[in-house]
This record gives sequence, C-alpha cells and structure tokens, in this order.
Amino acid sequence: MNPAVEFVEVTKRFGPVTANEQVGFAAHPGEIHALVGENGAGKSTLMGILAGFVQPDSGIVRIDGVPAPVGSPRAMLGRGVGICAQHFHQVPTLTGYENIVLGTMAVGGRKQLGALMKRYGLDVPLDVPVERLSLGEQERIEILKLLYRDARILILDEPTAVLAASEVRSLFQILRRLAEEGRAILFVSHKLPEVMEIADRITVLRAGRVVTSRKKTEVTEDELVRLIVGGAPPPPARWSARVPGRPVLETRGLSLGRLAKFDVQVREGQIVGVGGVEGNGQQELTHALLGYRTPEAGTIQYLGQSVRPWKSHRFRQSIGVIPEDRQREGLVLGRSLVENGVLGRHERAPFTQGGILRWGRMREHAESIVDVYQVRPDAIGLPAVAFSGGNQQRFIAGRELTKKPPFLLAVHPTRGVDLKATQFLHGRLLEERTNGAAILLVSADLQELQTLADRVLILYRGQVAYSASREEIDPERMQRALLGLAGTSKEGTAKGGAPSNGPSSRGGGR
Repeated sequence: MNPAVEFVEVTKRFGPVTANEQVGFAAHPGEIHALVGENGAGKSTLMGILAGFVQPDSGIVRIDGVPAPVGSPRAMLGRGVGICAQHFHQVPTLTGYENIVLGTMAVGGRKQLGALMKRYGLDVPLDVPVERLSLGEQERIEILKLLYRDARILILDEPTAVLAASEVRSLFQILRRLAEEGRAILFVSHKLPEVMEIADRITVLRAGRVVTSRKKTEVTEDELVRLIVGGAPPPPARWSARVPGRPVLETRGLSLGRLAKFDVQVREGQIVGVGGVEGNGQQELTHALLGYRTPEAGTIQYLGQSVRPWKSHRFRQSIGVIPEDRQREGLVLGRSLVENGVLGRHERAPFTQGGILRWGRMREHAESIVDVYQVRPDAIGLPAVAFSGGNQQRFIAGRELTKKPPFLLAVHPTRGVDLKATQFLHGRLLEERTNGAAILLVSADLQELQTLADRVLILYRGQVAYSASREEIDPERMQRALLGLAGTSKEGTAKGGAPSNGPSSRGGGR
C-alpha cells in the first residue's frame, strides 16, 4: 500500500532563513504520525506545504503515491488534505455553521453536520459567531470543517495547546477513531507525554532537517528530548517561597456572560493561577480586565484605586499583557519586530520625541528583546508573520516584561511553544514575581499552574469550583473541579461548583 503522504527532498527558504532542508519521510493510512521539534524547526512550514499554503523551492509531495500539485490549497483539499492550523482559518463574524460550510455547496449541510457531531462527540454551538466562542470550541469547528469535507489526511497543528486534560482525552478518542477508519493524521505538538500516548510513529525535525523518523516503540521520551534540542534538556524553572506585598489588582463580584461574581486578589510578588476547561468564564475575565467588554456587575481595583478598564486607556498602558491570541491581539503581523516592539508605547518617550518616532531607539529596543528572549531568526527587520508561533510568543513576552509592569496578565503564556521556550518563559515569569510583579496567570495547563502559581483557582460554569494555596493543592480534586464534580475543594466548595462563603474562596492570597 502506498503511503498516504510522502515528502521527498522538500526544501523551503524564506530569504536567508532555511525553514526546511531536504525533508523526507512518509505517513501511512490508519496512522497517527507525530511531528516534533523546537520552535522554528520547520514543522508548520512543512505542514503549510502539505496543505497547499506554501510553495516549496524544491522537492516532491506525493499523495497516495502520486505527485501532488503543491502551492494550491484548493487542489490539496481536492486530494483529501485538510488542516486544523495553530491559528484557525475562520471568519470571526460568521457563525460556526457558516465557517464550516464556507466555500461549499451546503445542501443538507445541517443534517450532515448533526450526524458528524453525534458520531464523533464534537458538541459545539453552530449558530454563534466564532469570535464569541472559546478557543476549544473554535478548534472543534475546525475539525468539523475537515470532516465535513471528508478529508482523508488530517493535519492538526498544536491541537491540545489550550485544552484541559479532559478535553485532550476526548480529542484523542476522536483521533483514534478517525485513524481506525483509515485516515492518516499528522499530529504536530510540543507536548511529548501526549505524543508518546497518541502517536504510532514520530518524526523529529531540528533546524529544518529530519533527525529521525521512528515507531513510537523505538524511542523513549528522554531520547526524544535530546533529539529535539540536540543535547541535554534545559533545567526546569524553580519556584521559591516569598511573602507577597500589597494588593495590586482586585476584583469583587465581577460578572460578565458566563463569569459570575468572581473575586480575586493579586498581590506584589505573587502569581495567582486561573484554570479550567475553556468556556467556563476565563475569556470573560480577561476581556473585562482588558476593557474589551463592560462587566454586568462588580468592581475592579488597581493599586488601591477603582478603575474601569473599558474606559481607562491609562490603566491598559500601565499593565503588561501576554494575550490569548498572539496573532490577533499581540502583533501586527505585516509589520517588523522594530514596530511591534513598541506597540502601545510608540507615542511616549523614549520612542517618540516632539511627535516624531525615534527609529534608532526603536531598533535598539527590538534588538534587546530578540537577544534576551532568544528570538530566532534574530532579524528585527522581518515582519512578525515570518516568525514561528513560538518565536512570536517569545517576542511578545519580552516586549511586555521589559516594561516592568506592576501587574501582568499572562493568558496561556506558553501556548504552542517548545520545551526550551517553556522553561525559559517560566523562569522569566518567576523572576518578575521575585522582582515584585503581581501576575494573574490564565492557563489550561494544570502542570503549568502547579509549577508557577502561589494560589490556584479552577473555574467551572463561571464560578470558582476549587481554590487552594500552593501547599494545599490536591491534583485529584483539582481535576474533579474541572468537570464540576461536587466536593472538590478542601476549603468548602459547594455542590455544583459554587464557592463557599469562606475567606479562601475569594482566591486571593489573603
């Protein structure tokens, strides 16, 4: 039987940067084939070539043994290739249903979609604009889009980046079923435990080249780490105890959409982590704090003063934000790193004098971020879109942390980044905590919350279903809280996920 997909000496360069160099490997029908490597190793470029979005400089891509017309998304879709990209290809103002059927003849579409949703357990609201859906719900829209088009070769680029453990298990059940039906699945991920759980075969890319392609049974997780980084893995970030200072940010009774009467206090030198399955109020919390939407009730205090972020440009300028969606909220993709490095600060000293931009200072600033945060390639004149997702994330983190803000809102700060970058960013967040910053960390990764946070809150249906200081964390109860199971908190969580009236249910470090 021919491979479903075969890369033969595929090479792609972007100016002086080589993304893929003589890449060759095959994926077979009924196989979940993982593609791993550091940020910038060439994974997303290679998948872009397979999906038809990127034209290679040389080489061949075969589908079912026949050379494919690379460089044409429509032609590759016609050959059965579909991609769920790391940054979704959706029209924000259209509903889920409209995004799924866009570009197709949608006769009988709802009936077919209903059958697909039932068959694969992909429950998602179809009549809501996707801009109002959580990232997890948007991802299910993308998978439904592929199934609706009957894709036989599925590319999933970082599909579990913002999913909670229960959602990952559900996704893996779906992927196994798709593979059993004879589809080939290319699974791109930095999460090696998940790769070892789900993959049949693993290909490692480093600096654009294939290092190895083996059956999962032929390699250990430790070997994978060494193959990916080219040596010993980086040391993990180290948390150390400290006494937090004065309150920096506090919410009382904050309500918006799914978020209900949310109380939290974040102090100087403290990281408070907020977790939960996507769609349980996290996005409403971040939107309220950033002023994107006006809360229905509640107050926000910043450095002892009442603030209304939806009306206060000064508040937004004074804080640091690593946003949920780096491409929509964190960068102007068509602009250089020089320009992106001063977003939100370009009208102020030292980057402006007498209303005129000081390009020399802007370039120095971008060079400093690229150097300290190890952004690759180190070419500040390139547009942000030319960088891998992980390197974009490094740059955003560097830009925000160099501001030395009193308060940092970090939303999925290591989404889609490799092990080395994750350890690096964790270290930087802990360093800012040591220097006195108050950090609100929103993450779907429970391990990340346990690594960094002084206090953890788990949201379920917009309420705090679990609250514990670092030394009191019970991983099993935390997992149960994700699912809204009763009796989850040592501190008196009520049945159904509502917090008790005890003082610790406020979630702040009091």
